[in-house]
Parts: sequence; C-alpha cells; structure tokens
Amino acid sequence: MNNQNYIEARDNFLSVLRTKKNIENLFFNYAVLLSSMEKHFLARKYYIKALFLKPDDFNTLQNLSGTYIILGKYEDAKLILKKILSYDPNNIKALINSGIIYLRQRKINQAKDLFKKVLTVDKGNIDALINLANLSHMDKSYDDAINFSNQIIEIDNNNIDGLNILSGSYQEKKDYEQAIRLSKKILELENTN
Repeated sequence: MNNQNYIEARDNFLSVLRTKKNIENLFFNYAVLLSSMEKHFLARKYYIKALFLKPDDFNTLQNLSGTYIILGKYEDAKLILKKILSYDPNNIKALINSGIIYLRQRKINQAKDLFKKVLTVDKGNIDALINLANLSHMDKSYDDAINFSNQIIEIDNNNIDGLNILSGSYQEKKDYEQAIRLSKKILELENTN
C-alpha cells in the first residue's frame, strides 16, 4: 500500500471514529490495514482496542494472536489461543498458530501433533500439510515428506512450497530424475509469475 492510500485510510478511520458507530469494526479494520503494512506493533494496539469493545470476537482474537507471534510474544499469543480453543477445540487457525508457536520454540513433536490434529478436522489443510512436509524433511523422514508434499500437489498442482519440499526430498533419496523434473517445473512456475 502506498503512502497516499494509507493517508486516505487513516482519514476515513478518523471520520468514522468521530461518528462513534461500529467503532470495534473500525479498530479491527484499521489493525488489519496496519498489519498489511507490516506495522504490527501499532496494529496490536488497535486489535486490543477492538477487543476492549467486543471481548470475545474470534476474528480479532485470532488476528491479535498472529500479531503476537510475528512480534515474538509467544506467551501472549498462547493465552489468546487457549481462550479460542476453550470455545472451539477444533478451530483451525488457532491450532495452526499454536503449532507455529511450538515450531518457533523448537518443540517439534508438539507442533507435529497440532498440525496432525488440523488434518483430522480439515483433511486438505495446505498450511498443516506444508508444515508437516517441512518437519518430515528436516527429520530426514523423506518418505513422509514426499507423502505430505504429494497431498499438497493433489490439492494445488502448482504449490511452490509443496514442489520444493518434494524436489528436495527426492534429491535426498538420490532420485535425481524426479528432483530435476520438479525443479524444472518450479522454475517454469516462477518465471510465469
């Protein structure tokens, strides 16, 4: 977003704020805008203001937890995610974000368990599959990495992450023909995008 768009969005924000209607939505939308501009610390402030007005809003809670993860405030994010999961134990976004926290804290088994739980709720969840494929590759469980990557490719034939993990896993298994074929496809996709 360029500076002019930001100024317009800020001015719109301030004019709606003066009307005192739907302020929690205004705070939420402004926080989303700030996050999209990578102004996460400031976005956090507006998510909190939105929650003050509407404390149990799942979208705001989820976005704030994501912001806390980006800011490295994992304990704050965990508190929010625990609250979301107490209401909805199968909330996909909360489970994914919890798994990401465990990844960043190097608690690999807990992360895997959460990503696998996501797949019991949403069999084709790309985020869970990508994370499981990456973790399997890092563990040198190349057959598992290939399995998860193939599931990704079945859902999205042009998924660069899935193709990269698949290519790397074939390379580690010394199946250079497959690795080269996939690498060429990746290059073709990257050149067309």
